[in-house]
This record gives sequence, C-alpha cells and structure tokens, in this order.
Amino acid sequence: MNLNERTSGILLHLSSLPGPHCCGDLGKIARRFADFLAQAGQKWWQMLPINPIDECFSPYSSISAFAGDPLYIDLDDLCEQGLLDPEDIAWGPVGPKNHTAYHVARDYRSVRWDKAFRRFQANRGGEKYRVAYAGTAYDGATYEGAVYDGTVYERFAAENSWARPYALFCALAEKYGTQDWVLWPDEAVRHAQPEALRAVAGELAERIEYHLFLQLVFDVQWQELRRYCNDRGIGLIGDVPIYVSRQSVETWSETRLFQIDSHGHLERVAGVPGDSFNPEGQRWNSPLYRWDVHRDDGYAWWTARLVNTLKHFDAVRLDHFIGFYNYFSMPPENMPKEEREAKLQDPHLTPEEKAKLLGEWIIVPQDALFEKIRRVLPDSQFIAEDLGVLKEGVIELRNKFGFPGMNVFQFGFDFFRGDDPTIHWEPNSVVCTGTHDTPPLSAWLEELLLDHQLDNRRWNWDAILSMLKSFIGGTEEWKNRFGHEPLPDGRSRDWPGEAPSFDKKTLIRAMIEMTMHSPGNTAVFPMQDIIAAGPESRMNFPGHAENNWCWRLDEDDLTDDLANTLAYLTWLYRRK
Repeated sequence: MNLNERTSGILLHLSSLPGPHCCGDLGKIARRFADFLAQAGQKWWQMLPINPIDECFSPYSSISAFAGDPLYIDLDDLCEQGLLDPEDIAWGPVGPKNHTAYHVARDYRSVRWDKAFRRFQANRGGEKYRVAYAGTAYDGATYEGAVYDGTVYERFAAENSWARPYALFCALAEKYGTQDWVLWPDEAVRHAQPEALRAVAGELAERIEYHLFLQLVFDVQWQELRRYCNDRGIGLIGDVPIYVSRQSVETWSETRLFQIDSHGHLERVAGVPGDSFNPEGQRWNSPLYRWDVHRDDGYAWWTARLVNTLKHFDAVRLDHFIGFYNYFSMPPENMPKEEREAKLQDPHLTPEEKAKLLGEWIIVPQDALFEKIRRVLPDSQFIAEDLGVLKEGVIELRNKFGFPGMNVFQFGFDFFRGDDPTIHWEPNSVVCTGTHDTPPLSAWLEELLLDHQLDNRRWNWDAILSMLKSFIGGTEEWKNRFGHEPLPDGRSRDWPGEAPSFDKKTLIRAMIEMTMHSPGNTAVFPMQDIIAAGPESRMNFPGHAENNWCWRLDEDDLTDDLANTLAYLTWLYRRK
C-alpha cells in the first residue's frame, strides 16, 4: 500500500460501522467491511482518530493522544476467549440503526469489560491476550503455558510507555469524579508530584490494572484487524489531531509541554480566524504547545506519538498541517464581541496588545520537527491535511518532505476558474469528494441547486453541470472522452438499464468519477458519498458541539452490486 501509486479507498470511522450494541467495533463487521473493500478493488480504509472520545463524542478532543478507545473492543472476541459467557452478549440495547448511541454503548459494554477483567485476573480465559506480551506463540486454537502473574501488564506497559500514566489518570478521574484534573482536590496529585502518585497508585492498583487490561485487549484486537486488512491488500490510514484536550493525561502529566500556567489554566488557546465554515472564526479551546520546550526535548513527545500511531496504521494524516508551520493563538477568554470591540478602541493599545486580543499567527520550528521524525521513521507515510488558506511557507514545508497534500472536490469550485479544477490537482496528493467536516455530496448538491436560484451566486452551476455531463454514461461528451477503448467482458459504459439523466444519484456518481479521473495518486471517498446518503449522514459540522460524530452505516448498503460498481470504476480510472 503506497501513497505514490494510483489507488483509491473509503473513509469510514469505526464508530460508523453497523452491528450490535449501538456502536461499531473491531469485530466481525469490521472484517466484513474489509472484505467489501477488497471486493470493490479498494486499497485504503481511512479512519478518524481512534483515541478515547470526549463528552461531545469528538475523536479530535481526547483524554489521551496515545490510547485507543475501549468502546471499539469486540465483545464477541472476549466471549470466544472465555472472558464472557454467551448469554452476556445474547441481548443488547436497541437503538436507531443509523445513529451511534455512545452513552448507551459505553454503559452496556463497561459492565462486560468489568466481568472480563475479573476473569482475566483469576486466570479464567483470555490466553490470547496474555501471550501477546509474554513471548509465547498462540495459533488461535491451542495454548499452553503462561499463566497470569502480573508480568503481562508490565510487559505491555514497558513496550508502551504512555500506558501506565494513562491508566493512572483514568483511575484518578474515577476517584475524583472528573477528568478535569484542575478540579482534583489533592494538590500534590494535581501537580503530578512523583511521591504523591506512587502513594495513590498503590491505593488504585486494581483500577490501574483494569485500564491497562482494556488497552491490552484493544491493542491485540487492533493488530488482528490490521493483519486481516493487510492480507487483503488494504492499508489503514489514521489521523493525528494536532492538539490534545485540556482534560487529558498529557496536559496533566507533562504540563510543561503546553501553554498552561501553574494552576492548570490555559494561557492561550488554539483556533482559526474566520473562514467559509465559520465567518467569526473558531475557538477550539485546546492548549497550545510550548514549541521551545519540545525543541529542547528533541521533539521526543511528538516522535513517540507518531511512532505509536504508525503501530496501528500504514499511513497517517497530519491534521491541520498549517499548525506545523504557524498556529493561531487566541486569548483564553471567550470575550463578548461588544466588549472586545470596546477594548480595541483604547488609544493606548499597542499593536502587540491588539494582536493578542484578536488572535495572532505565530511561527513554529517546522523543519527541525520533521527532520527528527524522518530520522526515526524513514519509511513512514504521512498526508498533510493542508486545507484552508495556505501561506507559501506551508506549501514549501509540505513539499520539502514530500508529503502529499489534500484536494477536496467540493472546495474546487469555490474559486472557480472556468475549467475542470480537478485536472489541476498534483499527482502527489490525496483527492476526495469531501471530508468528515463537509456535507455529504447529496447535501452539497442541494446547496448548489439552491444557490443557483439566487441573484448573487457563489457557484456557476451551469458550468459545473456541463463538466459533470462528461462523466455521465450515454451523453455525447462521455462517449467522446473515452473513444472506442474496449471494456473487459464486453460491458457497456452506459449504466445498465438507465437512460442518461441528471437526477441526484447520477450527478453524485459523476462527481465521484471526476475525482477518480483526476491526477491525484490517492482518491478517498466518504462512505456517505458512495451510497449517496442524505444530509443526515454528515459526520461533523465544525464549530458546532452538538449532533456530530453519530452517523452509522446500514449493513444492507454493503451490496455486491455496489462493490462491483466500485471495482469497475477503479479499473476504469486505473486505480488498482
């Protein structure tokens, strides 16, 4: 699986997989989806971050930059390993088919995690998980040796240095009733003083082992899924959020790496100025890095983070790549607009004070970070999520290290030049119809049609439609573009049983074909676009905290006809 080769794939997060228990997971349905991808001729499965989600269900704001979310653990596998009984998972909560019910899913699963952990502690099942870090072969059917003596956790924690601080953080959050470590009553624990942590770790030993157990199980199940995918020629693309949550193990245990004061309060916060998503800008309320401290540490934290991510994925998308060139620093207070404007009228305000009040762009180390990463991970594959208004320095940084950038079909018509924007995309790029932050093509198409009725139009619908006609079977433009090149098995290029038309599904397929046809080496499509799902399938609306990250795929949509159609398009546009 190589980003330099002409390939294609699908974007679908684990939580969006169908299946029982109100949330997708690493079990049978994940392998079923991998089989679908293989049948469809796809080479990539792109996911969102797999770290524990926050209270708004966002995978981009996690309590850990390293841990996996236990929510994705396959309960069937725990049953097969003897850690659960069949009746434990014979029934489950019933929820909407196309909506992830995170709270219900976690409540249901956590009861079963507790039982599995108790059995594991008592050496009653779970041999596969023990031997994964005990150096004993396990062939999936027979097992001899290695009983639990405590060393399994020690081995896992030794190979994953983030694991024990994470497990302690989770145990402390349970003890104090909040993940917001600033509110923890014990000052010494709040400041992560070693002696205090050693004392409280003894008190919480069992809960620490519980959280280590969940991470061990997640790790073993993940590696099995990755091997299953790789054996079928499918690579996994992961995602590294540029920032971490303020309520995270990293900001608590390694506060010096962030712009956080001695009381745990943010000195400045991350965000972006106004854009097409949010004209007023976005305040992410994420802690900013102290890049000088990272530099003095030799970028050890960032290197460890990417090494850990590449244990799980074959390629990694670097979220908000602009932030590796410069970042937008905002004041921590979400000041009302009227108050801010009043302060700006102060005649004694210096240019520096004004910039800090409004937000300011600050340069970061850039080359040194990626030079270190290249030395440690010379063969790694990274994708620069370079969407937005780019400064020349961002492009130079991306090109210096050979990272493919991203091109989004929907964005290609925002600054329309009169010809097909997709033909101008660089070969060394990842091209897509949309991302987790954009509306599905179905909803975007509705926006185009509504815009066409306005006097002051944003998009040139007539020109876009003319381009799409070139990708609609049966039209003269389509026939002329392909000429008389023979197809395999004597198949017609026309859509079976359909006359040329411009209904929504036909236009969406034409948009997919335009993207497939582009020069970009790697084409990735949100699953919502592949099945022409409606606006309710949007994964995230940036700047809105509610009603995001909840869409789920219906297993009935994974049909042979759909897989064969995708395989045909993959062949047609030379993406095998």
